[in-house]
Amino acid sequence: MDQKRRALARALAAAISDENPATLDTSGLIARAITGLDAPHIRMMVILEDAVPVPSQPDDAMKYGMQLSEISQKDPGLSDGAYAILRQLIYLGVAEDATNGMTFLDMYRAYALSGLGRKVLETLRGNPSAGS
Repeated sequence: MDQKRRALARALAAAISDENPATLDTSGLIARAITGLDAPHIRMMVILEDAVPVPSQPDDAMKYGMQLSEISQKDPGLSDGAYAILRQLIYLGVAEDATNGMTFLDMYRAYALSGLGRKVLETLRGNPSAGS
């Protein structure tokens, strides 16, 4: 909780110190995401950090993201609640579906951290520039 409070303070300080409305908007999203995260969410985000992110122009030949089964292999402690944890990460906007709508089967979907998710992790780690 202390680490979350410090990260919230950093996100809000970044918003106050910059007059650019985009910084304020991003800092608000970071703060909202941090308040909705618990330890299992952060653990999954750290695993998803290694997934290949979706580029602005995806190439169908490239594999992006990580499937839930891969996440569970990396951290078996997340297995039982993996789907619920992932749904919260997607709801907060810190994770994204990396299949680009190519499959309807959840077991084959792949996920990656979003740009916002990377900023949230930077903020949680104490990087003061994460809000900008």
